[in-house]
Amino acid sequence: MKNNPNLEPEEYFGKPENAYHKQYRAMMDFYYNKMTAAEVAEKHGYTVSTVYSMSRDLKAKLNNAEDPYFKTVTLGRKLLDEDGTLTSMIVALRKNYLSVPEIKSVLEATDINVSLLYIDAVLKKEGFARLHRRDNETKQETKIEIPEQLLAEKTRILDFSRERFTSQLAGLLCFLPFIKCYELDKAIAASAYPETKLLNRSASIYAFLALKLSNIKRYSADDLWCMDLFAGLNVLPKTAWFSSYSSAVKREMNIDFLKSLHKLWHKNGLLSDTANTLRHDNQDEAILEFLDFHQEGAPDKLKYLVFDSKFTTYQNLDKLNKQHIMFVTIRRYGAKLVERINKLKVLSGRKSKSNGPMVKAAM
Repeated sequence: MKNNPNLEPEEYFGKPENAYHKQYRAMMDFYYNKMTAAEVAEKHGYTVSTVYSMSRDLKAKLNNAEDPYFKTVTLGRKLLDEDGTLTSMIVALRKNYLSVPEIKSVLEATDINVSLLYIDAVLKKEGFARLHRRDNETKQETKIEIPEQLLAEKTRILDFSRERFTSQLAGLLCFLPFIKCYELDKAIAASAYPETKLLNRSASIYAFLALKLSNIKRYSADDLWCMDLFAGLNVLPKTAWFSSYSSAVKREMNIDFLKSLHKLWHKNGLLSDTANTLRHDNQDEAILEFLDFHQEGAPDKLKYLVFDSKFTTYQNLDKLNKQHIMFVTIRRYGAKLVERINKLKVLSGRKSKSNGPMVKAAM
């Protein structure tokens, strides 16, 4: 069963994989269904001598009052915490101000599977009150003590075998269909960002994106299973990865990647025909750089640009005019300009009663 987590119930009964399961079915045919040893051997893939050997073993175990195929079932409810160890762990985690779901996540990391109701019942029995609501920053500052014997795994790509888990970040997975739909996965895979043999660039970028989408500022938060799944990794990369790889990421890589994204936005009709509020360290040339970038990714021309009047030079504005590109510049207004605007008559002949400027003048 461990080798095939995707086994369906019909297959379990019809095509058993466990050796004891197969022997049980064979002996049932031999004794209960009165099939011959040759018929049983042919049906279940044994030799005739093996069938007789299993028959002798079955008789011997039955004579010793031993069930040859099934474990003895102890009646009654199983005790989860006979020696109080589990209760002590839950109490210690609550003293670190962990919520019930967070405690469950820590326990699951140590292969202890208990329900949220069980943890809540233990806390109530031990006299703990309901945990006060905490903001994200407080949650991330919470120190979580993980048992020393739990060793961190090395990052590797997941094989996505079937499993069950609990997480408070399952909403992250809702972004994956959009990434596939808009072919962002192809753009990421084709980028020039660094990668290693064990950690490809797609998984790296997804891990970084998962941190951003989940609003987690640091790795101190414990509940990260959905972030791992989102990135396709067994565990997220170490924090040192982001700092060490940042030096290997060049500006040209970012520009090329942004261009590829720009083409995807244009291809899927996600771009507007208007651009507003440009920001750049080298402000004077930012307008022209933006136009080059836009026209390379999307051949359709913008209808007009909107930017601050001090954003570029008159020489560059003249270049926009010569390229027949319309633009509106927002002029910073002072006290005198505000006074002039408020004195202007509107089309209806009434004066403005506004205490502030009605419009921002365009150059």
